[in-house]
Formats: sequence, structure tokens, C-alpha cells
Amino acid sequence: VTLRGMGFRAEATPDELGDEAFAAASLLNVLDRCDEPGALLNLVADRVADGGLVLIASVLPYSPMVHEGRFLSPYGKAQSRRA
Repeated sequence: VTLRGMGFRAEATPDELGDEAFAAASLLNVLDRCDEPGALLNLVADRVADGGLVLIASVLPYSPMVHEGRFLSPYGKAQSRRA
């Protein structure tokens, strides 16, 4: 059984989203591993319908590290315009 098989949509890139607003979105253990976590939060906030749900899971303490080839490099603090 897969989420898609149960009728859920899983999208990989913003280009695949189209203009549709979503009732819910989840970011599970990705904010500490992306180049621009604030930009990702803003994108999700813009794409979730009013009254929608955003589920975020992150490792604590928050320690952003970005993969650069085989190495991990520290990255700045996540900031969103919708705090």
C-alpha cells in the first residue's frame, strides 16, 4: 500500500505543483538539510489553502547542515516571513 495508492498526492518539485492550493503539506526532517529553509517555508505557506495544515518535523536541537558533495557544511538560521 502506498500513499498514492490511497489517493494522496506526493510532489517532488514546485514546478509539479501547478497553481492548486493544498489542504495540507508536510515537511518531515528536511528544514535542517535544505539550502534555503526560509524560502521553503514561504513556498509551503503560499501553497497551503487558508485554514490548511502544515506539519513540520525537525531534529532538535536544530543544526542546519547542507550536503556539498560528500561533505556537510553549516548553514544559516531558518527564517520565514510568516512566523
